[in-house]
Amino acid sequence: MTRILLILPLLFLLTACLSPEERARIRTENAERQRQADQAQCRHFGYSFGTPDFSDCLFEIHKMRREDALKREMEREKRRLIEAERKKDCTKTHTYKTLPDGTRERIEKVYCR
Repeated sequence: MTRILLILPLLFLLTACLSPEERARIRTENAERQRQADQAQCRHFGYSFGTPDFSDCLFEIHKMRREDALKREMEREKRRLIEAERKKDCTKTHTYKTLPDGTRERIEKVYCR
């Protein structure tokens, strides 16, 4: 499981250079590795492949992973909304400073309540 979490960021960087077909193949391979890891986890818990308990175990793992993903998404959205609210309460101003060589440099300042 940890190995998969370490590989995913590297795969994300590589996907920028991949064709849609290659991305689809990688997604399929990742899903297969995840399925195998989940099955290994359920076998480790003592469930036998093909039994209702094994299926329930796989479903619970899937449900927990989905809940974790939703929780992370909600946290990202919360941070985005907080940042948007913070920016809404800010005012951006600018001034110009004359440099010794006679050129002017624009200086921006942001004031937030």
